[in-house]
Amino acid sequence: MKFSIILVLLGAIWLSSCTKNNGTSTETLKETVDTVSAKLIKTGSFISSSGYTVSGKSSILLKDSIYSLSLENFSSTNGPDLYVYISKQITPNAIVDLGRLKSTNGNQVYTLTTQFNVAEYKYVIIYCKQFSRTFGTAELK
Repeated sequence: MKFSIILVLLGAIWLSSCTKNNGTSTETLKETVDTVSAKLIKTGSFISSSGYTVSGKSSILLKDSIYSLSLENFSSTNGPDLYVYISKQITPNAIVDLGRLKSTNGNQVYTLTTQFNVAEYKYVIIYCKQFSRTFGTAELK
């Protein structure tokens, strides 16, 4: 009897640990950076990768000694574990991880809290960690 109860509990724990993540929010965001007082450093447009669709504009801005990444008119195929990276290469190596993608739609802003040489980072990457897939990249110029 005790063995059956233990098996049922272990089964419940196993099933709950394997539940599928429903993906990133699809809410249309409207975040902005005050572009009047911010200096545009680099900008680029997203290109889709690996059969996924990503579009919009990506910009790095500087305001009050703080860098921000702005995604404008952004749209992406949804995924379970999407992150935003700034990378030195078109692949997700030598990255600054900006955290989870806030939404698959709209305008969003990420603060770059890590000290880094902005000239060395040339790409913004939308990346699915769970499946090790690049959804899209924007080359910053």
